[in-house]
Amino acid sequence: MSLALSVLLLVFVGIALRQLLPFPVQIWQIMTVGALVALASGQISPQMPGGQSIGRSSLFCSACLYSARPLKAVAISVS
Repeated sequence: MSLALSVLLLVFVGIALRQLLPFPVQIWQIMTVGALVALASGQISPQMPGGQSIGRSSLFCSACLYSARPLKAVAISVS
């Protein structure tokens, strides 16, 4: 499994399970950590020409947000 896919999966699970944590965590905080991990690992680069890194980061964050909605509903109904 690629590193980018692993980060996406961890962000996905983090968003879905954030309601179960003993302290409040916002979605943007989880997504920011995922974006920083992607930047630190070289999966996306701030020097990419034409703002591609912004587009990739936005796509990554959007994919995390929309794919985590069903899990969030399940996590809320279980707790």
